Amino acid sequence: MKEQIAIHIDDLGASEGGDSCLNENLLQYPNLTCSVIAKLENIDYLQNVLFPKLSAWGGKLFVHLNLLEGSPLIVAKKAVPRTPWLYLLYSFFPIRFRNRLFDYKKAHSELSTQIRFFQNSVIGNQIVGIDGHMHLHLFPSLRPVTEKLLVEFPFLKIRIIDEKFSLPLLKKFKFRYLKGIPKLILLRSWSSNLAEKYPNRVVIFTGVNQIGLAGLDNATISTVGKENTPLILHPNYDAQFPASHGPRLAKFYASVEREKEKAALNQYLERVGI
Repeated sequence: MKEQIAIHIDDLGASEGGDSCLNENLLQYPNLTCSVIAKLENIDYLQNVLFPKLSAWGGKLFVHLNLLEGSPLIVAKKAVPRTPWLYLLYSFFPIRFRNRLFDYKKAHSELSTQIRFFQNSVIGNQIVGIDGHMHLHLFPSLRPVTEKLLVEFPFLKIRIIDEKFSLPLLKKFKFRYLKGIPKLILLRSWSSNLAEKYPNRVVIFTGVNQIGLAGLDNATISTVGKENTPLILHPNYDAQFPASHGPRLAKFYASVEREKEKAALNQYLERVGI
């Protein structure tokens, strides 16, 4: 049996169909962690279906902080920006101007409520850290909120990224990838600051595209997939996703790439005997 890499499943709770990846075999995997997202529309599903399943499993969980998808738990939709590009744009404004554009108190109130929602549930003792939907928590424009949460919840770890410029991804996605480079630079900068300030609380998740879908073999002999650098994979969203969120987002979430991620994961689990 080969060495078992650390695997992290992202975006749980976003759709019931996507969570079908959490089958009994996967829940037996010893080096598995998961991130769970909250939005007003999925509360009943979380409490009645997903939480009991995760509680019975008993593994480590991260709160997938969310201001972008669905409805917030306590603030109005218009109270916070709903697109990652606005957070990116705000990052280039001086702080005094950001304060006029963005209500940090409402953003903090919403994200703090999301964390407490999970902590006060049946999976509360499994919550070990925070991360963000579309890396939301790492945007410099949200830095005051993220730092306040780290002080408010001192026992939680925080996920950061260590993604680097990828020529294969540039060739594959071209302009779409180039548009993401400013975001990548900003997120890496804030991630580095967090790593220096909270060296014992950061966890680096590595995207499957950084090592290639065939790299699950090679990951067993590299730093990727170790305890503090789990390989991050995404479940597919269900067929109802386009109707509620639009075809462009649905195409991203239900893409062929994510089908390949799941296939690569299943093949790896078969190889290690899970």
